[in-house]
Amino acid sequence: MKTPQSFKEQTECIVNALLEEFSGPTVQHSACRSFCVDETDSGVACSFDVAIIAGRLRQIGDAYNGDLEASVRDIIAETSLVQAETKFQEVVESLSKTWCAQDSSLVYERAVLGLSVKVLEYVVPKAPQIGRQLARAMINMISSIEGYIQDQGGWENLES
Repeated sequence: MKTPQSFKEQTECIVNALLEEFSGPTVQHSACRSFCVDETDSGVACSFDVAIIAGRLRQIGDAYNGDLEASVRDIIAETSLVQAETKFQEVVESLSKTWCAQDSSLVYERAVLGLSVKVLEYVVPKAPQIGRQLARAMINMISSIEGYIQDQGGWENLES
């Protein structure tokens, strides 16, 4: 299988890997985990490793161990999946702006990445169906900060 070509394809694989990890062993998205096999076998180096990139995002998210429990409860409590997605976006954007205002060294886009990961990590085990919906919202949010990720050298060079 070839490395995903577009930023969106790469983002989908990374978010699916996180969703799989947070869901436990019952959910499988193994197709994304097999990227780079053909390139590696052919001698062409592949720098897109979903597991490594997902691990970096988890590390970024671990920096945001603030009290997210109330926000997560609000997201889960929403009656429809569409409302939960909107609430997810509101929570991530609001907390990112608040934390950046409190810490001038924190980059907004980095806060969005970290908070998205942490909220997804908290929601998935408690409400898997909502977690899958939030994964789609997370892909859309990440697409809005694609320029930041590309400026870092793409997913492969994003530092934790």
